[in-house]
Amino acid sequence: MFRSSVPVALALVLAASPPRAQDPTAPGPDLVLIDLDAGLRITESEYRAFLRTAVGGARLDELVWDRLLARAVRSVDLALLAQRGPALAEALRAPELELERRIRTRIATDHGGDGDRWRAHVASLGRTEAEERAILGTELLRELRSTALVVLARDPDELALRRTFEQRFGRDGLRVAAEHRFVPYRVEPEVERGHEGHDHSPEPVDDAARAAARAKADELATRARAGTALEALGGEPLREGWDQLYGADFEDAVRALAVDSIAGPLASRRGWHVVRVRQRTLTRYDDVRDEVERAYFASPPTLGELRRVRERLFAESGATQALAERLRR
Repeated sequence: MFRSSVPVALALVLAASPPRAQDPTAPGPDLVLIDLDAGLRITESEYRAFLRTAVGGARLDELVWDRLLARAVRSVDLALLAQRGPALAEALRAPELELERRIRTRIATDHGGDGDRWRAHVASLGRTEAEERAILGTELLRELRSTALVVLARDPDELALRRTFEQRFGRDGLRVAAEHRFVPYRVEPEVERGHEGHDHSPEPVDDAARAAARAKADELATRARAGTALEALGGEPLREGWDQLYGADFEDAVRALAVDSIAGPLASRRGWHVVRVRQRTLTRYDDVRDEVERAYFASPPTLGELRRVRERLFAESGATQALAERLRR
């Protein structure tokens, strides 16, 4: 779910509104909460209707955001969007069908495709199924529209494309698949299993612990060179993120190794490693540039990209100033 970047203080907007003497659903004048020069007007009754389909974003600025998104996507260049994100363009052409598909997917993902489990979850929240689907629809429509605007706002400069290239094909296009037998300076079971969520900043290690680990790694390296498979010695593949976990110097050393040779012990910031490179794959940027550009446009929006699109639409419409003025009343 996308989070708002607008200050939480705007949650006071409704409370700051003048009290009404009559029920907002009854006939009579409807209080205008915000009226922008660009023609975007929101009344109190519209806002109260929005509250029934918004959870975690039931602020006036969120309704303004939805209205700005709806207006912005009506004028998008669908031909350009079709080049950058064909599925997004198709979804905007038939948003009702796309929303139904996304709602079903969300329910299946969150509740294992079990309709009874989903209905029990909805009941526990005190909502009807129709209300829950409306809430999901509000969130997913916002996600669809904001993603389309982010994709159209992206500038495929060489720096961005090179970054995407290295994410997909490795630094400088070199992807190394290797296995290692790791001997930590201290006992860290999570690291030995390649636990990706482990803290990447280990504490300092004394010389005695470092020497003891080195002696064990030397013995393992000798056995590996004599023909014992690393797997039999407790080795395992270097998992995704190993370059960040073990440090740049270790990464450079592994990238320089020949295929199938036993190397080590190699030092990292966490311990010693006996390493065997199983495969080296080198990809030239020019050979895959079109693929990289497609991947760049297809990558999920970052929080920074979403924030920039939101801030631009709010500023261009005058909504930023209008909401700030309303908050001061």
